[in-house]
Amino acid sequence: MSNNITKRIYPLCLGQVLSILLSLSGISSSTLASRCNLSTPSFQNMCVYATIAAIYVPNLLVDRKNACRGDEEGGGEHTKGRPPHNHRLPLTNLHLSISPSYYILISFLDVLGNYLVVLSFSYTTLTSVSLIDCTTIPFVMAWSYAIFNSKFRKAQIIWAGACIAGILMTVAGDVYYPSSPPSPAPSSSPPSLGTFDSGYEGRVKGDAMALMGSVVYALNNVAAERLCKNSERVEYLGMLGLGATIWSGLIMSLTEISSVHRYFIDSDASTCSSGLKGGLLGLYVLTITLFYSRMTAFVTKSTAVMLNVSLLTSDIYSVIWQV
Repeated sequence: MSNNITKRIYPLCLGQVLSILLSLSGISSSTLASRCNLSTPSFQNMCVYATIAAIYVPNLLVDRKNACRGDEEGGGEHTKGRPPHNHRLPLTNLHLSISPSYYILISFLDVLGNYLVVLSFSYTTLTSVSLIDCTTIPFVMAWSYAIFNSKFRKAQIIWAGACIAGILMTVAGDVYYPSSPPSPAPSSSPPSLGTFDSGYEGRVKGDAMALMGSVVYALNNVAAERLCKNSERVEYLGMLGLGATIWSGLIMSLTEISSVHRYFIDSDASTCSSGLKGGLLGLYVLTITLFYSRMTAFVTKSTAVMLNVSLLTSDIYSVIWQV
């Protein structure tokens, strides 16, 4: 009885920890965009992915070394019950349980989802982004059904429809009741990376980016669930961090060099001091790194749908942090 209770309470508690981490990352990213004039999704997330890779790639190498040593000494007893490592990472001698091509795709989807959501903070508000992220739940259900033929009850489908209705109301509110009036003569060119636009067109554009990010997040969460259950968490996190660092670095070098330079060299110290800049960026990297680490533990024991249901409370925490 006690074991069953523990199995049920553990995901609930872990889900709330993940919600708190997600809300803190949203606060830090939103403040970086609005107060420090920084919206460089690839740079911010490259710092996160590089931290993940620095933690889990060495752990993966040690794990593989111990596995080989155990096989030699124990005749394969060390790897009994673990997935076979039949795939090799190109240009290395590191063997994986999943083809590297899957990790390349997963890391790209993760970078794309984070890029869209972080960039949306430059155009719309934290509240709108948090509400739009709720649509990840119906999208997770749709991807689970399309890819894995998962079944859902009518009540679950109805609640998914309620999420869609809520997002439509949020976008409609930004269209008809923007927080700041539209400019009488809006510029024909979109705001560049590194600026904050809270006007009429910016709010709608930010909502669209957050919505596209939710679609990508949903697909990535479903894939993460399957990979974590069929391979190993350390392998998944190590390869995700390594691949996503490369993807983020490539995008940053093409689109965000000038914005990163302004952030570190030319930013206004009166509105965003060096300590505040470093603290906000450090908070973002810390919270997202911890989020990834615990998120993979969650989907190993539960499902991607339950993960996103648990994250709904992050909106409440976001409101609390802003009070």
